[in-house]
Amino acid sequence: MVFEQADVVIIRFGEISLKSNKVRNRMINRLSKNINAALKNIGVECTVYNKWSRIIIEEFEETKNIVDAVSILPGVVSLSPCKVVEPKIETISRGLVEIGLENFEGNTFGVDARRVGEKDTHNFSSRDICEEAGSVLLDNLGENVEVDLNHPDQWFYVECRKEKAFLYLKKYPGPGGLPVGAEGKILALISGGHDSPVAAYKMMCRGCEVVPLYFSMGDYSGIDLDIRAFKTIQKLKKFAPNFDWDVRVAEIGETVEKLMEDLNNTRMVVLRRFMFKIAEKLAEKEGARGIVTGESLGQKSSQTLGNLDVVSRATKIPVHRPLLSFDKPDIIEIARGIGTFSGSKIEAGCTEIAPNRPEVYGDLEKIKDVEPDYIDGEVEKTVDKIYRKEL
Repeated sequence: MVFEQADVVIIRFGEISLKSNKVRNRMINRLSKNINAALKNIGVECTVYNKWSRIIIEEFEETKNIVDAVSILPGVVSLSPCKVVEPKIETISRGLVEIGLENFEGNTFGVDARRVGEKDTHNFSSRDICEEAGSVLLDNLGENVEVDLNHPDQWFYVECRKEKAFLYLKKYPGPGGLPVGAEGKILALISGGHDSPVAAYKMMCRGCEVVPLYFSMGDYSGIDLDIRAFKTIQKLKKFAPNFDWDVRVAEIGETVEKLMEDLNNTRMVVLRRFMFKIAEKLAEKEGARGIVTGESLGQKSSQTLGNLDVVSRATKIPVHRPLLSFDKPDIIEIARGIGTFSGSKIEAGCTEIAPNRPEVYGDLEKIKDVEPDYIDGEVEKTVDKIYRKEL
């Protein structure tokens, strides 16, 4: 149930509040821009502004669309559609009754009130609001209705400030973290499987603008996997629609074919190093401060501790692996939550590329010895031909 009689929607943020004044203001402005963009993306016209350590949305028509679009944005801790009344106990109580008569379903309720400001701002306390409003609600919500301050069927919330009082029924949770764009750019290697989009999302929740890079492996990926990857990236776009989501596509099918002919048990490690070298050069062009992958320790032969070490040494820029210690079921649960899970059962090309007995105890000198001399040339050639695909 979404409270459709709302006058405003208040948005709360958490970690941002702990920053210095300069950083906090910058991040709040960034979050406000992201909220504006998300609402514009779904055709909602409204006004968004900052006040009282809150972001306020007003002058809108439908509440549900706002809740759906804003509650998924990184940086948002929670939000509530609110009725706005004068900051007096009488008007607060009357307003709660109006809300209750329209929306209350159940047998028990509680009032949770927070009065903000100096002691002389109001001539009543938070407890006074709870007691007075609770009594009025009890008299008006019908027979057999009781107060329960532990686990009521419905909470009635009040946030009373000097100029206004906000009345609401629910706090819709958001992902928290930092707003996208607050920490700069990062290059995300996205395959379209479960892991890489979740890794990109986790970095978005830490304030990173994601630049998506997809490696198309020709016959080893195929049109189905390519389409799946693009659709997956499209799903991520809703979390930050005001950023550049053109997919950077690197065609590496010919190089994969050469590695299939020239290498056996080491080819997956060499291929990953090849990808990282390409990613490093593209990151420099894009102004990205690092790359992010969906690698999880021990999940695949190329993701053993030794092989991750060898692969990481192919680049000098930071490699971020936010899923390193995640179990697969946890990754899949997040993928379901952000909408990237569906369709990801398409077999990835690397299942055909992987040898029967892959190298699992990566040794840098050993890999360098078998790494073909043409790799660096293939890197340069591939980077020069990277193109953008608009979503």
